Amino acid sequence: MDKINRLVYGILLLLALYSSTTYAALESREPFGATQYTLEFSKWNETKNYSGGRDNMSSSTYSSGVTVEILNIVTDSNDSSRWLITYKASGYISAYCRSVDSSYGASARTSINGSTIQGNVSTSSGSDSYRESVSYDGSATTISVSKGENPMRIYVKVRTYSRTYLISTTREQTKIINMNNSPHLSAQIDRNYMNGKDSQSITVSGQGWDIEQDSIVITAELDGITRTKIIDNPKATMGQENDYTFTFLLSEYPNDIIKTLKVTVRDYYEDTSYTSFTIYIDRIDPQVTTQNDVKIKGGEYVSVTPTEQSDIYLLRNDRPYLLYSDVLSAVNEDKGIAIGNCSTKTNLSVPTTLLEGSYRLFSVDNGKNVSQPSENIVMVDNSVPEKVNIFIEGNTIRLVYDEVLKPSIPSKDDFILPRENIISSSVCILADEDNVDYEFIFDDYEGDEKYAERFVFSAFDNSMFTNTNGIPDIIGKTASTKSSFHEVGRYTLEYQAQDTPVPGNENRFNNYRKWGNKNLIQLLVHRRPLANLTINASLSNDKWIINGVNGTGYDLDHMDMANKGIQDDMYEWKKMNDSQYTPGIIPNTVAAVEGGKDVEYVVKYKVQDIEGVWSEPVIFIISADPPIEIEASLKSEDSKFSISSIPASENLVAYDVKTIFNKLHYLDMALYNSSNSIVIDLTRRQSSNTSYVSQNGNKFYWVDKVINIPATLADGTYKFIVKATDASNSLKTKEKEFSVTVDTPINLQSSMTDLDGGSEAIIPATTSIYANEVNVILFYGTPYATSLDMSIASNNGTTKYWTAKKGIAETIPEGYYKARFTARTPNGNVEYLTKDFYLNQLKIVDMTLWGEWNYWRGQVNLFGKQLVNMPHRFLSYEKVHIETEIKGNPDQVYVRFSPELEAMIFTNQYGHTYHYSDHIGYTVNFPLTMTSSDGENYKAEYILPLAKSTMNDEDTRLGGQYWVEVTATKGSTTKTMRIDDIDITGNTLDKIYIQPE
Repeated sequence: MDKINRLVYGILLLLALYSSTTYAALESREPFGATQYTLEFSKWNETKNYSGGRDNMSSSTYSSGVTVEILNIVTDSNDSSRWLITYKASGYISAYCRSVDSSYGASARTSINGSTIQGNVSTSSGSDSYRESVSYDGSATTISVSKGENPMRIYVKVRTYSRTYLISTTREQTKIINMNNSPHLSAQIDRNYMNGKDSQSITVSGQGWDIEQDSIVITAELDGITRTKIIDNPKATMGQENDYTFTFLLSEYPNDIIKTLKVTVRDYYEDTSYTSFTIYIDRIDPQVTTQNDVKIKGGEYVSVTPTEQSDIYLLRNDRPYLLYSDVLSAVNEDKGIAIGNCSTKTNLSVPTTLLEGSYRLFSVDNGKNVSQPSENIVMVDNSVPEKVNIFIEGNTIRLVYDEVLKPSIPSKDDFILPRENIISSSVCILADEDNVDYEFIFDDYEGDEKYAERFVFSAFDNSMFTNTNGIPDIIGKTASTKSSFHEVGRYTLEYQAQDTPVPGNENRFNNYRKWGNKNLIQLLVHRRPLANLTINASLSNDKWIINGVNGTGYDLDHMDMANKGIQDDMYEWKKMNDSQYTPGIIPNTVAAVEGGKDVEYVVKYKVQDIEGVWSEPVIFIISADPPIEIEASLKSEDSKFSISSIPASENLVAYDVKTIFNKLHYLDMALYNSSNSIVIDLTRRQSSNTSYVSQNGNKFYWVDKVINIPATLADGTYKFIVKATDASNSLKTKEKEFSVTVDTPINLQSSMTDLDGGSEAIIPATTSIYANEVNVILFYGTPYATSLDMSIASNNGTTKYWTAKKGIAETIPEGYYKARFTARTPNGNVEYLTKDFYLNQLKIVDMTLWGEWNYWRGQVNLFGKQLVNMPHRFLSYEKVHIETEIKGNPDQVYVRFSPELEAMIFTNQYGHTYHYSDHIGYTVNFPLTMTSSDGENYKAEYILPLAKSTMNDEDTRLGGQYWVEVTATKGSTTKTMRIDDIDITGNTLDKIYIQPE
């Protein structure tokens, strides 16, 4: 394509970015690189039948799975608008239809760019049927096809179609070959924000290149404002200089925004690559507050409340900080520090490294706007408290810390020993109900500070209770770590305080520091009692006859006692519409009808245990036709989820299900979709079945029910309904409805980075445990694209780890490529991930090793002895040369020898030690770097040290052979080649002779 045509294309492509207008077909060129592709099509077998009246119709399509191998693609010499494609196809496809009516048909074909490829076509027909089949025998065939609007796209389609006048079956699959490589792009920005104070613009710059050097258009778009550059003849590889620079001005954006700056490169054949950045345009300063002036030590927390997502800084209260650069300067000068990032009220830790002094809080938002200083001051004090006053009020020790940030050394007489047995009490609390707060106050009227304290759980005893429920794991631990209690029994807490009349960091007066006596608190943790109530009542002449009232109760803590731990009980009753209860048991006879209306009664009963705690009351309703009442809760079985977001295949739990009704009734549970169709229907339960329910009067407590959400259930919002139904009247129901959102995550990720040509690559990916299929297309969008189904390598219960293996050909050009991952779940969710990677074609082609003496070359020596030809047999102190040819522009090439051949010190069998530097004049450090003058042929030389001989002069083997290894690296890729048949026989000094006179 000449430059004028490319320029016209660039203008048209620029217009196309903002218009859906279709332009004429693109001008074509020959494919770049290889034109061989293998396309695997799916198998299918689908049939539809219909019977009605006199006609039994059938429609079916079948594919064994067609394989199309593209062998070559060139322009048709007779028509430049067409491709000549050589291919092989194998497989079998068929379509069949049957109907009494003559309006039917069937076809089966495979096409390339709309042109049907050659196959063995067979047809058969009967009086009411027709079949068309095509088989492909794998023979090479050439076809001429239209290049279409985009000549770099080849569309291969397998289609089977069958129809009658009432039913039809169509299956087709299209695969696209893209013979064009996507263009490449680099981009960097000078900042990601504009605030109008220290930033009025954002500049993005970088390079664009295309290995086929087709025309490219680079665009940068931020909130509808676009910059564009057309490059007619782009580079084939990444260079040194930027190809574009775009600047966006704050004045172009009247409103503050958080948007994506997207930089895109599009080539002549409409393939693209892009890079994006999150941009913050924000002119409004944030604010940050703390409730009061704060005095803290390093390692403690300060509560901050920003008005927006911000970085929070503590900066010295000695100068203004108007710009972000002022904040950074203060941090660099140790006059402040960043303590966290938050958007709402948060407790942030103050580092222990922060210097003492007066600070204010500042917040810096995403637009790098700096807030005004907080109104309140944060005073940082990393010193020991100056004074602790002690006051004693009855049985309470009150601790008062004096943090003044001023040095003061009390005299040795300024101390008082803590009072003995100040705290001694017992507190009775309920298991799993009451919370405990701890407050111990330490005072010293002479101003001594508290030096240390001990406050721990020291003992536990549950022998006074029956049905104990375990031993707590808190004995010996700090008391303030536990505010509620589950295990019943007596807990003993122990408190001691130690005072000091001198500063905490002064150790010369340790003998003045005294521990007070142990002060004890006992907590008695017990359970609330339980009450039951049943009433037998019958109707007679408009009266309720109370045949029996049976109230019982028990305390799990005292089941061994005759009274089950119950010392008192209480009855109350009333008419349903009365506001006040009447104490005592309901009379034996009460009115059932008043004023022509039924009268209902409520009876309440509770019991008191020997610790003086009353049970929760139980209620019984006496009614001729009481309503059904229902209570229920629904949760996810796994606490990581909730009913507002739970993946398919996980479990729901219906719990705390209670019905109130005095007759036989049923309990149903079901999950409904948005069309009110049942998608999960659970087995009906009956209130008389004690396997499912326990009864207390007219209250029924149903056992929890686990409901599995099928893995195939599509994501969406559903209704879960718990319904109670009167067994004698199906129209009398009561239900509880919950909204359940099925949300099945995939979380597709891959740590894939670079690949190496000429080796087998292991492609990794991870998903949630809910994915059941992962596929990756390597070299996506290029002629080298290959599709791989990944398999599960492991599953830790939270994440599935997937891998696929593929040998990477050495013929694929080195460069940047993309891998396209696709993950699916059984319920139809799909997630895609595109990963950039670099293909290294690093290869060590050859390696040679030779010595300058070359003593064993098959010659006859001075003494007439025929020597063997062993090119890798050397003498110690012989200089050897290592030469290698390496493709792929390595970053580094180096050589290593066996450790014996790298040793700079040698000790022989007689105990004599020889230093390499004494004989050679220097030492050698390994690895030994190899050098090259042309980037492909690398050389190194090395004088071998003294080493143990592996063969003697009579060619007898004395030991194992040595090795030399060349290593080439490029990025994270490493290639090696080794020669491992090195022999040593003596040294060069053995071969130096003095000619006799």
